[in-house]
Amino acid sequence: PDGHELASLDTKGGASFNQVATSNLIIASVDSSSGEATAGRTTIPAGSQEVTINTSKVTDYTLVYVTALSSTQNKVLYVKQKTAGDGFVVGFDDSLPQDVEFNWWIIN
Repeated sequence: PDGHELASLDTKGGASFNQVATSNLIIASVDSSSGEATAGRTTIPAGSQEVTINTSKVTDYTLVYVTALSSTQNKVLYVKQKTAGDGFVVGFDDSLPQDVEFNWWIIN
């Protein structure tokens, strides 16, 4: 109404908005085994210290969030390494005697 741009869309599927409000946000992601996922669920096997998540979506500026879904026996689950274009490593300083399942989500 006042001549200001409210939103823009580009030919690559990108969109820009000044503000978004929603009651439900759905992050569409491909199968995490495809190497293109931005979210998923993974397990660190018992006796292992870490697991590698392969996804080409990681950049030098990517934020990686992890949330444990099972007991970590008060050990800290963290992102140990991040490699642009390849993925990231999540784990512990020491291995645990049981599997640890966790959700992960990357934001660029």
